[in-house]
Parts: sequence; C-alpha cells; structure tokens
Amino acid sequence: MEQFDFNQTLEQIKQGVPIEGKDGVLAPLIKQLTEAALEAELESHLSQEIRNRKNGKSTKRIKSQAGEFELSVPRDRHGTFEPQIVRKHQTTLVTLSKRKFSPFTRRVTVTPKLPNISQKSMV
Repeated sequence: MEQFDFNQTLEQIKQGVPIEGKDGVLAPLIKQLTEAALEAELESHLSQEIRNRKNGKSTKRIKSQAGEFELSVPRDRHGTFEPQIVRKHQTTLVTLSKRKFSPFTRRVTVTPKLPNISQKSMV
C-alpha cells in the first residue's frame, strides 16, 4: 500500500493542484484511510468466525468528493465478509459526516437549556 505523503501533498497544493475533485490531492489519503478501515472490519469479522481467514483482495473503482481511485477490498475464504464502510457493489463513497453524524447533528441545540425559574423562587 502506498503511504500518503503529507509534505508532497503540501507542495502540490502550493503549486495549484486542486484539493478535491478529479486528480485532487486528497484522493490518496481517502483511499488509504478507507483501505485501513476495511482491513479492520475484516479482522473484526474473522475474530468472530471459526475456520475462516483472509483470502486476498479485489479492486474496485470508487468515486468520492475527493476524486476517483482504485480501492483494494479484502476478502475472506468463506465469502461471508460484508463490508460496511464500502458495501459490495457500491461505487460511490459517502462521507462519514453525511452517513453517520448528520441525523445526530440535526438534533443538537446551540443554546443551552435554562432551568425553569418560577415566580416563587424569585421572592
């Protein structure tokens, strides 16, 4: 797996390479993070199954806001691994903020709730 080079990315941004979109500098970072998450998912899955183990990887083309990239998706021998980060047959990557946190953030209030002060407590 190719490692994300932070310094190289900064130089590319200074030279005017776009951050997001086609050929954006964030695509390799998103790829690396997604592949690491998929590996962790597979490890968790395999820890719950007996006589099942890793069985190579397959690749798929993924489109995201950061750009397009080839994603290596790990497989298990029995074919029971169902990834949650990037599901089978999924070709578009949904950002975590939209996927996991948006229902929660809609319910968060900015102003604190003040205790109910009755007229009797003020006397």
